[in-house]
Amino acid sequence: MTILTSTAAVIVTFNRSAKLMRVLDALEAQTLKLNLIFIVDNASTDDTRDLVAKRAKVMDSIRYIGLPENIGGAGGFHAGIKAAYAAGSNYLWISDDDAYPEPDAIERLLTAIIEFEEEN
Repeated sequence: MTILTSTAAVIVTFNRSAKLMRVLDALEAQTLKLNLIFIVDNASTDDTRDLVAKRAKVMDSIRYIGLPENIGGAGGFHAGIKAAYAAGSNYLWISDDDAYPEPDAIERLLTAIIEFEEEN
């Protein structure tokens, strides 16, 4: 099996810091560790920025993208995907701030992708 070394998550958030922390807990618990986690903050006015900064001290894969205004989910995903590709990531997990993946979700998804690519 090919080992993937350029995986990233893009998580868009707006004023839901508690839910975002649960997402980060779920990503940290993954059986296949992500190389990078891009948090796209759609101009939150709560404690999102501070909590992400605190978490980034113990999860060095986190990259914070603070947007000056709320450009919506699609705009946030565009900013995050663009940053992930610029960083060299070629397999992405895209999610809102209220989706909590099972611990083996990313590993299972990437295994299925690899199997498909090898067969085709």
